[in-house]
Amino acid sequence: MTTKPAMNGLTKDFHLQVPITDEVGSAWTKITLREPTLADMIAVERKVTALGNAFTADMLSLLSNLPETAVRKLKFRDLRPIERWLNSLQHTVADDDPLEAVPQRTFKLLVPLQTNGAPITSLTVREPDLDCGIMVDKFKGAAEQQAAMIAALSDQVIPVITRMAMRDVRRIDAWLNFFSFAGAFSPETGEGMSANPSSADGVTSPQFSQAS
Repeated sequence: MTTKPAMNGLTKDFHLQVPITDEVGSAWTKITLREPTLADMIAVERKVTALGNAFTADMLSLLSNLPETAVRKLKFRDLRPIERWLNSLQHTVADDDPLEAVPQRTFKLLVPLQTNGAPITSLTVREPDLDCGIMVDKFKGAAEQQAAMIAALSDQVIPVITRMAMRDVRRIDAWLNFFSFAGAFSPETGEGMSANPSSADGVTSPQFSQAS
């Protein structure tokens, strides 16, 4: 297995113990995956409403650019390392990712956002409020809601935000959900919890089903 950076994020090669074939007999002994973006999550979410093996098959087909009929032939022993890699990306934490109650945070993106102009290398995000939450509720699907939330709080447009690598989405989402789920501690009321990254999981990135 080889991991290498790409202009739009990481890619990783997986050499298969058991080759896969599609319905016309084309065969693959290696699968190359790129890391998922928020747009990928939205696309698969719209097609597959429930998480699980169907979601995984659709996502792997999208990330590898291989036919879904071939991806569905992956043996569990080849699927395990793929799922481990994808799940590890969801738990990426940068050195400058403290969870703290501040009005806004600037995130240095692990994967720059590609635009028609210069790439966006950092994103400043404001603390969420109820008005933003009401707006986000109008969108269907967790991934679409994430895109709408981050776009609104960073003064960007949704199409640009959907290009974001999911490991960057996860970092921003952890901070946003800190206010709602972990509960920023209030010295005035004594309410809330201390910052704990493990308790601010939020509603993003589904865990890819672990093959048994």
